[in-house]
Amino acid sequence: MSSLAPPVPAPPVRHYRDSDLPALLDLMGRMTPSGNTPGEKEFREAFNDPKHGRNPCRDLLVKAHPGGGVDGFVALYREDEFFTALGPFLAPDLSVRHRPCAHALLRSAEHLAAERGWRSLRFEVDGSDHERRIVLHNRGYREVRIYRRMELSDLSAGLALTDADLVRGAEDADSKVETLASYADRKTFSPAATLGALLDEALGGTWMFRPHGERGATDRLARHGAGAERVLVAVDAKSDEAVGFIEWSLRPGNEAFLDDIGVREIARRQGWGRRLMKAGLSAMSTEGARRVRLDVDNENRPARWLYRRFGFHDVGTVRYLALRLD
Repeated sequence: MSSLAPPVPAPPVRHYRDSDLPALLDLMGRMTPSGNTPGEKEFREAFNDPKHGRNPCRDLLVKAHPGGGVDGFVALYREDEFFTALGPFLAPDLSVRHRPCAHALLRSAEHLAAERGWRSLRFEVDGSDHERRIVLHNRGYREVRIYRRMELSDLSAGLALTDADLVRGAEDADSKVETLASYADRKTFSPAATLGALLDEALGGTWMFRPHGERGATDRLARHGAGAERVLVAVDAKSDEAVGFIEWSLRPGNEAFLDDIGVREIARRQGWGRRLMKAGLSAMSTEGARRVRLDVDNENRPARWLYRRFGFHDVGTVRYLALRLD
């Protein structure tokens, strides 16, 4: 007969409450690099603002501590084009003694995602974060892609590059880059429909892409906060049609994140990527950014070449791990 005491029931995983906010901010402050910790404003913008499509009453799960604190949390949101629940944040203390906390959070997240009919659950994990990878592998998640994380540490250095530094030859002086908002207004198009068409043609065929259409683009614009003002489009002078785009978001600590850049296949190798990068970096600087980060597919050599020309350098890797739910 075993002399071991019966296990103590684990504190429950439940939905986020407003009263959890101080504990969550404290947890993130202990687990993120100095200077990059979100404050209350950034937290509410990321998780609590309906325009971002992430409602914590439905998508933010916390593991409560018996004493009233929070041991960890997992944040999920859905991108319709992937039929996937994305978990960019899984934040328990992942020392061995706290692994049960991580498993409890993941188990609840998987149950919630399956209950809603989502097809898979995907997490992005820093390449150096071995503990999270172990926890995810133990639950059946498998690596589906590796991205390189690149950084432009001094945005002003990227802005100082001239055309001669970047590419030979000149482009049509009448061609231009403008905000998606101004282009759509001038053409009397819907910004979401314009971006949706560009996304579908410029990024179609990439490893995790599904057609966006107007609905998917509407969600993307909402998550930017600034909407169509934080997306630039390249406009061909002869046709007055949008041939490419660049979109970004702002993060704490004077940092911008380059979310996506793409050029329609018919307009590639004509310098549009360079022009979009120059215009995008200038706009980020105007908004107060001092450095820029991005993630790029490890197999996308043309994009990596472009970023390096602007002064970006590798700072790590991001690994995508996924679990099929259907």
